[in-house]
Amino acid sequence: MDGPRSFPEPFLAPTAAVLAADARALARAEERLAARFGPPFLAGPAFPFTFTAYYAAETGPGAVKRFFVFLPGIAADLAGWKRWAVEAEAETAREDRSVARPANIDPGTLGLGSLVLASTKESSHRVYLGRGIWAEVELLWRAGAFEPLPWTYADYRTPEALGFFGKAREALKKFRREASRDGPGERKGEQGGESPRGA
Repeated sequence: MDGPRSFPEPFLAPTAAVLAADARALARAEERLAARFGPPFLAGPAFPFTFTAYYAAETGPGAVKRFFVFLPGIAADLAGWKRWAVEAEAETAREDRSVARPANIDPGTLGLGSLVLASTKESSHRVYLGRGIWAEVELLWRAGAFEPLPWTYADYRTPEALGFFGKAREALKKFRREASRDGPGERKGEQGGESPRGA
């Protein structure tokens, strides 16, 4: 009888979107992300979050948002990352009591075929990962570009967001080629003290 099969680890980059009440709360969230995942290899510009008033009662009226993508040198654990993000948000709220929710951190994974986000809310199009977390495919790579899906959030549908994640995907292709040359078990960023793993 054959022994247990081993499956290759998918080559995925951790991502995060931070919705923050102001620049100070955004900076605090960035510090926590860097401590967890290492510095991002790509960060988009902060932009005013005017797509919905859903979060205004928690963040205030002047919220900003920013996208981040990190090196793919850490084993993917989307459910664990979301649970960590919930705790990181709570820590930020304890430090800054000016609003109910100074920062909203949404982790995800970027692969060559899709961008996937984590959620604590169940929905018909989401897949349950365990530990109270669901996964949602937010963007799908098709015909040379990322495309939104019927449920994709408005801020991920903009030309700027699609271009940002397309650029990150091109970098991810390069990282994967470099990892293949390095050999199994060695990924860019895991040698010589450059590991993106955080505390």
